[in-house]
Amino acid sequence: MVTVVVPRSPGTCTHRDAAWGWIRARWEHHHPGWQILEAPDTGPGWSKGRAVASVIDRAAHDTLLVADADSFVGPDAATLASELAAVHGWAVPFTEVRRLNEEATAALTAGPAGTAPPEARSALARGIHGPGPGGGIVAVTREAWETVGGIDPRFEGWGGEDLSFGWALSTLVGRLHRAPGP
Repeated sequence: MVTVVVPRSPGTCTHRDAAWGWIRARWEHHHPGWQILEAPDTGPGWSKGRAVASVIDRAAHDTLLVADADSFVGPDAATLASELAAVHGWAVPFTEVRRLNEEATAALTAGPAGTAPPEARSALARGIHGPGPGGGIVAVTREAWETVGGIDPRFEGWGGEDLSFGWALSTLVGRLHRAPGP
């Protein structure tokens, strides 16, 4: 089984909160046995590392999926990445990033959590691009998490912490494995 850990700042952005409501329902729909832990950051300034660290001891499973509250992947990709992480220490469940525009996000979150209509998935705010090594959604074993010391809480604001986390995993745990898909 898997524990999904979602760092977030509830109440700070209404459209992110709406996206998280849809995404949480999607996790629950496609992976009903997976534990979901919301990880709020209560310190000064936003720190993803500090947020995740605040709940990591409550994770019931040895495979963790650290997932941004506004990111989702196909259910098979999440499962495959979790399986790859159990073998290799860590994995990412996508090979490309698609940032939906505001209209597509509104259409997507208005629909049922189990579906993502193709027209909503293709209306992008910017072009498709490749992912960095440690951001968005990362499957990692508890052992790998402890080996790298988690996500460095000294990063505040948005940016840098994901790359640092990915580089630490690559250096100390091993090469990145990816499940294909957007």
